[in-house]
Amino acid sequence: ILLLSLLLATISEITLIYLIPLIILNNKINALRKKEKRIIENKKSVEKQYFLRQIDEKAFRDIIEKEQDKLVNIRTKLFKLEKELELLKKFKLKELEDFRKMEKEKIKKQEKIKEIQQKAKSN
Repeated sequence: ILLLSLLLATISEITLIYLIPLIILNNKINALRKKEKRIIENKKSVEKQYFLRQIDEKAFRDIIEKEQDKLVNIRTKLFKLEKELELLKKFKLKELEDFRKMEKEKIKKQEKIKEIQQKAKSN
């Protein structure tokens, strides 16, 4: 009975530490890949409309620029999630934790820079 309870505790721990985060990361990556695919398809559609002269150049440029920004944002997120997934699959939990901390710090610094830039613009 002691061995069985120890085994169940170990399985529960593995599930919490490894399997659930693995499933969550895979789901997030798959969702982002679908968004990426839709954006690429949308860009192709807009290009086709432009070449068929259904939209003017300004509208074309505006739409393409917005879609490209979305695509860069998604690919950045994908890169980070795939890095997390790689570390998780290799059971490098300490490195995963360090990577997440580093990313949070980077986001805080970027937000601080934006805040300073906005203050500078308003002055």
